Amino acid sequence: MPPLARPALPALAAALALAALAAAAAEHLRAKPGLWEFTHETEASGGPAMADDMLARMPPEARARIEAARQRTASQTTRACLTEDDLAHGFHPGERAGSDCKTTVVSRTATGMNLAIECADIGPSHASSKGTAHWEAPAPDAMTATVDMTIAFGGKTMTRHSKIAGHFVQADCGDVKPRQPH
Repeated sequence: MPPLARPALPALAAALALAALAAAAAEHLRAKPGLWEFTHETEASGGPAMADDMLARMPPEARARIEAARQRTASQTTRACLTEDDLAHGFHPGERAGSDCKTTVVSRTATGMNLAIECADIGPSHASSKGTAHWEAPAPDAMTATVDMTIAFGGKTMTRHSKIAGHFVQADCGDVKPRQPH
C-alpha cells in the first residue's frame, strides 16, 4: 500500500462508523403515524402510592383512576395520536399532557424500541415513577409493549407491570391531540 493511503484508512473507518451511527439514529418504528388505540392489562403489587386522606380530598374522576390503579389487575383502553416524532424519539401512551415525564430511547430498530421512563411530581400526590418499556411493531398497523414501573410516594412503593396491545385506527387523529414535541 502506498504511504499516502495508510493515513486515509483511519479517516475512512471513522467516516463509515459515523455514517452507520447516523443511519441507526434516523431509524424509527415502522408503525404508521396517526390515531392508535391501546389496550393496557396491568398488574400492580405493593402498597398504594397515595395516602388515604389525600385520596379522600380528590375530585371523583381522579379518585376513580387511583382506585382502579389500586386493584391488582386492571384493564384500560386509551387512544393516542402518534406523530413521526413519537415514533422516532419514544412515547408512552399512558402519559398525560402536562406530566413531568422524560422518555429516553435506549435502543431501537424498525421493529422494536426500548425506553427508559422517569416521571417526577405526578398529580396532586407529587409521586414519582421510574421504569422501562419494550415496544415491538411487527407490522405498520400493530404494536405490543411491556412496561414495568415503580411508583413512589411518601415512603410507599407500588410496582406495575403492563402488557399493551395497540392497533392503528386512522391517519387523522380527530379530537385526540398529539403529545408535545420532544
